[in-house]
Amino acid sequence: MRMERYEGNPIIRPQGDEWESVATFNPAALYKDGKIHVFYRAVGDYVYYASRQGYAVFDESLNLLERGEEPVFGLDLDLWETSIEDARLTEIGGEVYMTYVIIHTPAPPVPSGGA
Repeated sequence: MRMERYEGNPIIRPQGDEWESVATFNPAALYKDGKIHVFYRAVGDYVYYASRQGYAVFDESLNLLERGEEPVFGLDLDLWETSIEDARLTEIGGEVYMTYVIIHTPAPPVPSGGA
C-alpha cells in the first residue's frame, strides 16, 4: 500500500480562547455510514496542560461537516483528572466502543490543617 500525506493537513486546528485554543492532535477515527467520525485531543493551556476530547465529522474527501463547540469528554476534578488522552474507537456487532486514558495529577493538594 502506498500512502501519501494529505495536502490539507492538519484537518483540525486549534481554535477559540478556551479548551482547544492551544493544540489539537492524536485523534481516534471511525468510518461509518459514509462519514469519518473523529475524537481528538484538545489542549487549552500549557500551564496545567489539561486535555479534553473534541468531536468532528468529515465527509470522505475530508471536508469538515460538523465540529462540536464544547468537549465531548471533560475532566472530573473531584477525581483529580487532568487529561483525557489516547482515544481509540472500534465497532463490534454494530456498537461503537471507545477506550481512552485518564491522567491524574501527581498528588492532590494537601487540605488546610496538614495531612
